[in-house]
Amino acid sequence: MKKGELNLKNDLIPNLPILPQSLWNLVKLYQRKELDCKKLKPLLFEDVCLCIKALSEINSVEDKKHPFGSFDQALESLDLDHFMIKSLSSPLHHLNSEEIIWLSQFNQRSLVTGLACRFIGEEKGYPDLEELYLCGFLHDSGILFLKNSFPEEYSLVLEKKNNGEKLSKIENETLATNHLEFGEEAIKNWSFPKNLKKAIGCHETDVQTYFEAPDQVSRIVNVAEQISEILFVEAEHQAIDDLFRSWENSLKLQSGFFDRIHSRLMEEIKNRAVQLQNVPEDLSETVLQAHSIISGLYQTCEEETREKFRGLARKNEEERKKAELESLKVILATFSHYINNATTSIMGRSQLIDIAIKKGEIKDESGKISNSMKIIQQGVENITAVLNGLKKLDSFKTVRYHERSNIIDLRDKIEIKGL
Repeated sequence: MKKGELNLKNDLIPNLPILPQSLWNLVKLYQRKELDCKKLKPLLFEDVCLCIKALSEINSVEDKKHPFGSFDQALESLDLDHFMIKSLSSPLHHLNSEEIIWLSQFNQRSLVTGLACRFIGEEKGYPDLEELYLCGFLHDSGILFLKNSFPEEYSLVLEKKNNGEKLSKIENETLATNHLEFGEEAIKNWSFPKNLKKAIGCHETDVQTYFEAPDQVSRIVNVAEQISEILFVEAEHQAIDDLFRSWENSLKLQSGFFDRIHSRLMEEIKNRAVQLQNVPEDLSETVLQAHSIISGLYQTCEEETREKFRGLARKNEEERKKAELESLKVILATFSHYINNATTSIMGRSQLIDIAIKKGEIKDESGKISNSMKIIQQGVENITAVLNGLKKLDSFKTVRYHERSNIIDLRDKIEIKGL
């Protein structure tokens, strides 16, 4: 299989299946009218697919200009209605019981890795424990993308993994890429969290390998993943002791660290297991409720979209008129410069002729010259009035001048005499 074929499949985030309990919790949250960022956040931190959907939606905001500084800040930009539509329409019905079990186990391992990251961060005094949790929680998200892109091929990968081979090595042999590369590619345009790409792309590096200071998160995720392995997979005491020593060398974790966090991790796992007991086995009613919610949300979103288009049309019209007015002012400034010079000269000459008539230097017995001078002066005043009126325009409309052209309507703006 060629890597190019995989790149074509890299639009899978909307199709990632959330856990049945996540669907149930989302429906209940919406029905209680408690759909807000604070209530939603705990659910996102318990379902990898749901969290990925949220981050994907957040990072798709078109008018976002700066990276988010925190997860809470990022959540504030989330369009909750659109997010609910995408989440409640997740392909739950395509999963059989075996796949649901696999997804639940994957999610549980991810959750424990995230918690272990947080506990390591507490031990090390890391400044952003929430970011560490997300990095650990989502570090293996590339597995989901590959598994949903190529379910048959990836089932072979998982079978070989059970025989003890390294996952990324098997993936490369089977798919010409691995979950580290594919996961990093899937979120390459995300602006939050800042260390997530590194955690996804580098977490399999041996913890004994030298890391530069900025790569501390990758080391923490790597150690947290090993802690998760110990909890879920039986291992020999010697192998565990070797891991303890490598953690002490790599992260400078104090002796007895695993013993200190083991009980906390098991307690967290137990608490979540108790929460899941409230979820009904038959989700048929929940799926129907989700469908009803989606229908209502679609209608709401369509109305909001139409209003946004109307608002955009109004904004575009205002921008067009503003551009027209700015262009008019540039042209007007140019015309004023030359026309004012001409009208000043004309007015001056006509006034000199009036003076000459009064002094008798020019004979005007019939008064024709004097009347002509008044008409010329009135015309000059009208030209000046038009120019001054145009300068004061903050908006304008046009009227038909003749069959092929329009003129700016100044009838209500200025008074033109003699016309």
